[in-house]
Amino acid sequence: MTGSKEDLSRRSFLAGVTGAAALGLPQQALGFPQQVPGGQVVPTLSLPPFLARPTTESILVSVRSGVVDTTARLEIKAVLGPTIWSASGADRSVPAGEFVRWEVGDLASGSAYDYQVLMATPGEDFAPVATGRFTTQRVGEVGFTAALTADPHTGSFAEGSAPVIA
Repeated sequence: MTGSKEDLSRRSFLAGVTGAAALGLPQQALGFPQQVPGGQVVPTLSLPPFLARPTTESILVSVRSGVVDTTARLEIKAVLGPTIWSASGADRSVPAGEFVRWEVGDLASGSAYDYQVLMATPGEDFAPVATGRFTTQRVGEVGFTAALTADPHTGSFAEGSAPVIA
């Protein structure tokens, strides 16, 4: 971002501003591991969870790990009901910067669920790195009402005429 005002392109300006803004972010926002008071290293995500393809009984959850190799686990629980978290599948060994996907199934339709992504470095305990909530699709068709507004593109209706109601 050096040079005269005329030499600065929009792209180089945005690249410079983005780099400067990233310097002010906390390290965990950039995917660097954080250390808790007990000395345990808690890995982080380089991208937040991405939830996709919700159906009446399943959803896909994807995350991208941070800069250290970790073991990842996804846990879910129904919002209504017992507060017991259950793991969705086996723990996964994840290299640094790689994507992890969980296909979560056997869910109730039209129900809300909380989820948490837990990660651990070798020899450490699991710690939550992301949490959220999703709702599965409802079963059956849902009725709706639509209103149609038409524009004659003439600017006005002829004097004395009324709109046509079909």
